[in-house]
Amino acid sequence: MKREKLLEKLRQALRTEENATAIYMEHLSALAGRIEIDKHLADRIHSVLDFLVKENQRHKSLVLDMIELIERTERDDW
Repeated sequence: MKREKLLEKLRQALRTEENATAIYMEHLSALAGRIEIDKHLADRIHSVLDFLVKENQRHKSLVLDMIELIERTERDDW
């Protein structure tokens, strides 16, 4: 894959991660204060959403590292 095409795809993935994290955070906020559900279920949902947010942050970091690597090299084929 050519350098610019790969960078475009990685930046698109980065935007997707950022959007997903925002959505997960909205759900966490709603869960925390706006809905009344069983505490055990609420704790489980919170745990899953928290895991998703952390994994998105980890993936975002990996994507940023890849973008930085590609941008600082002159290599065109990846």
